[in-house]
Amino acid sequence: MRSLKEALFMRQVIAMQESKQINTAVYYTNSFSGEQYTGEILFSYQISGSLQIQQNNKVSHYPAGSFRLVRQNRVIKYIKQANKSIPYRSLSVVLRKEMLRSFADAHGYSPRSQPTGPSVILLKKAVLYQSLISSLISYSEINEGENRQLIDMKVQEILFILLKEQPELQNVLFDFSVPVKSDLAGFMEKNFRYNLPLSRFAYLSGRSLASYKRDFINTFFTSPGKWLLNRRLEEAKILLSRIENSPSKIYLNIGFEDLSHFSRAFTFKFGITPSKFCEDAKRKLDLSPL
Repeated sequence: MRSLKEALFMRQVIAMQESKQINTAVYYTNSFSGEQYTGEILFSYQISGSLQIQQNNKVSHYPAGSFRLVRQNRVIKYIKQANKSIPYRSLSVVLRKEMLRSFADAHGYSPRSQPTGPSVILLKKAVLYQSLISSLISYSEINEGENRQLIDMKVQEILFILLKEQPELQNVLFDFSVPVKSDLAGFMEKNFRYNLPLSRFAYLSGRSLASYKRDFINTFFTSPGKWLLNRRLEEAKILLSRIENSPSKIYLNIGFEDLSHFSRAFTFKFGITPSKFCEDAKRKLDLSPL
């Protein structure tokens, strides 16, 4: 269970990592869960530990030794798991849009079809992928500002290898389209569990912030903030009715960042603490006839 202070600290860590193009992440706790918006494509390698991704009600596992490609403009929920005395450790390379555009123009690449599929793509096992690792770990420790040309050459090498091993990835790598305007009711029902700022919800739904707020009121007859809070609390009530759940297990998964805030909001709406509601629900299940 994370406190608000820990959650804010992790946001700062993620922000610092995203400012670098090649970086490693290390966690020593048994497991750490959260969510992240990916504004750029990521090429990642799982050095140790494992990563669990929840996407479209499906859970995917990425063990040590696996390579993955994370699509842009996606929000992913994750659990980073250490392995007993071995920490969670991963390496990621940001494939920035300006580099991808230059590479595509120079080598004549463009998407052949509209990219579809999961937010995180498990890459096939290949010797050329593995050959990148030792140098990438070294590159993650150098000053990128002073070694810009070396970094750019390494990223181009990654792109050449990706396209040699899996040519179909050009549909993902060189897709520079922006999110199209979507049905707002369906979009919000699918994404309300993510703890995103309104500006991000607006962008991913294909709208400006002003257009998003206007369409939201026309669709739901209330403000985005009020609707999100109410929808998340209704979802919490459903989840806490299940015997395997507890407040500390669910609050992060429905868009709350802090357990105490979740507890206060739940109590204010339903007139009962989430812990007491959970106990009552379990008692009713215990008393129900077989």
